[in-house]
Amino acid sequence: AARGGQRSTQRPQRASERACGGRAGGRASERAGGGNMAPNKEQVLAFRKELAEKRERITLLRAPITTTALFVRVVVDYVIYAIKSLLTSVPLWLTVLPLAAGYGFLRATEHHLVADIDEFAQYAMWWVGLGVLSSVGLGSGMHSGILFLFPHIFRVVSASKHCPSMQFDSYCDVWWQNCPMVCTGKDDAARPDEASFLAVFSRVIVPAFLWGAGTAMGEIPPYAVSRAAALAGKDLEELDEAKGDDVLSRMKAWMIDFVEKYGFW
Repeated sequence: AARGGQRSTQRPQRASERACGGRAGGRASERAGGGNMAPNKEQVLAFRKELAEKRERITLLRAPITTTALFVRVVVDYVIYAIKSLLTSVPLWLTVLPLAAGYGFLRATEHHLVADIDEFAQYAMWWVGLGVLSSVGLGSGMHSGILFLFPHIFRVVSASKHCPSMQFDSYCDVWWQNCPMVCTGKDDAARPDEASFLAVFSRVIVPAFLWGAGTAMGEIPPYAVSRAAALAGKDLEELDEAKGDDVLSRMKAWMIDFVEKYGFW
């Protein structure tokens, strides 16, 4: 009788446990069917493709209001981000602000170095700006080195032939100014017959370095756009070209794998 009582009491317990388990499993399946289950890879790819198609339809001609609103929103967000980054930048507070304060003091006191600083600032902005235009990727194909830097170097070398003492002004060859580069020194017996290589090199290395620095800066915006596209999950057309079976595609795929494995260097 005792065994029968135990069996009779165990059966409802097991039945209740099975019922609870069944209800729990049903709830889990309901939650999974309700959308809480993690999406698979195909669903993610389909969702990304749908978003890409929607972005393709957002153009200035098809949706001018939406495009303008998104553009303004991005510009405002970037300006806020840039201001926050500048205000929290340690190099800015340690270098740029002291230099700006010193320049303001010199200008307020009308120091004679202000003219030299302004001249070099215009000189640096010209060559750095040309470097940026050469590599920023505006689609114009403008190679400012061939158009501006190399002719400037040729003019300096040519002027050194007529003025071996290097006493001529080459810093005026900016912003489309008329810069004759004529010799201003006295023609005395101590004048050398030919300008040294180091003298000519020291005169042209500054614009070449500034132009090269500008080309490096011009690579930052395309890199930022490519990085943003990669983080957004957008496939690049240049990478799709490396998926072929020909020799050139295999070489591109090998180079991409090499860079991803070993980094920039």
